[in-house]
Amino acid sequence: MNGAYQRNFWKFVVLAIYITLVLLSPLPFLVLYFIENETEFGQSFVPKDADQFFKQYIIILRDRNTDQAYSLLSPETRQHTSTSSLFTLASAFANITGPIERIDANVVKKERPQGDTQVEYDVTYEANNNDSITKFILINILATNTDGHLRVSRIRARPTPTSIKEQIDFDFRTQGICLIFSILLPLFIIYTAFRYLQKGENPTWWLFW
Repeated sequence: MNGAYQRNFWKFVVLAIYITLVLLSPLPFLVLYFIENETEFGQSFVPKDADQFFKQYIIILRDRNTDQAYSLLSPETRQHTSTSSLFTLASAFANITGPIERIDANVVKKERPQGDTQVEYDVTYEANNNDSITKFILINILATNTDGHLRVSRIRARPTPTSIKEQIDFDFRTQGICLIFSILLPLFIIYTAFRYLQKGENPTWWLFW
């Protein structure tokens, strides 16, 4: 270890701790966010029976069984929804073919003042759409489960020409510069700080006084 390293050894230690804290500082906020919203990435955090319920509800609308679809709405939603409006909505589902795949979900559990537990779902599904232009359809469902009674609060459908999975795929040609920049910038900061401590006889940055 040369003289510069010996003179600045503890400053190197402080620098390493500082850089580590800066790079890791977003993690606690992310952890708190996911704990608060009880959200996970993956397929297991939406119960299988709830997932099956949502898929079956989409099929019910596709088959235009509006009476059954109406009965599965929440009491609040039924107050301003009619079977005729559901029939109109169901026309957007008429060309659905093939499997229905869940692509996004948010699940929040709440303890209500009445003493029971309410689970709120915000789920999005994608299915093939038998249309030459809009080949796919995205379906967003809001629902609540209170003591085992799952009811739909809102459902929306949006036809789209491409699959959402294709839209979010990483493309190095268009996104590569951001990836490279995000890797090189921390390395550049570390390198310049390292050279500053290595070459400086008496570094004067306030952190290293």
